[in-house]
Amino acid sequence: MRILVPILTRVLSTLLALALVAVGVIAVVEIVAAWVGAGWTILPDNIVSKASEWKWSDRNVVTALAIIGAIGLAALLTGIWRRPALTVPVDGRAAVAVERYALEKSLSARLEAIDGVNNARVRVNRGRVIARVDTHRRHEPGQLKAAVEQVLERAVTERHLNLRRQLQLRYEGGEV
Repeated sequence: MRILVPILTRVLSTLLALALVAVGVIAVVEIVAAWVGAGWTILPDNIVSKASEWKWSDRNVVTALAIIGAIGLAALLTGIWRRPALTVPVDGRAAVAVERYALEKSLSARLEAIDGVNNARVRVNRGRVIARVDTHRRHEPGQLKAAVEQVLERAVTERHLNLRRQLQLRYEGGEV
């Protein structure tokens, strides 16, 4: 869901923005055309009489309402979906916080600096730090895990963060 919600937000906001721009352009063109006396230019001349003939039970009306309702519901759910906080509070200091993205990048860089670590991916959410570390070492992955845990522990305590730590070390022979 961490990837789906931002993508869904961008798609829905783009679609809604395009729909608003299209309606706005049509309205401006029709208003200017009526102002200069040219009549209807984009919409057909009989749009008012045709729209007044439609009933709520017509298939076109029901389909349009279903589409609008589905888009509105998707926009509402995307808007209220819980996202990770942008900042992480510093323990014991009410007005001090660390930016989540900067913390993730900083911890990733620290872990990747450890000898034997090929790739480190760190995520911070809901009071915990999740570190996924990849290595090509086949012998004694326990030592590497201990080194990663030590660096992670030091980095979190230096910043006075009250975060649980979760570590996943992956290597060609399995996981530790």
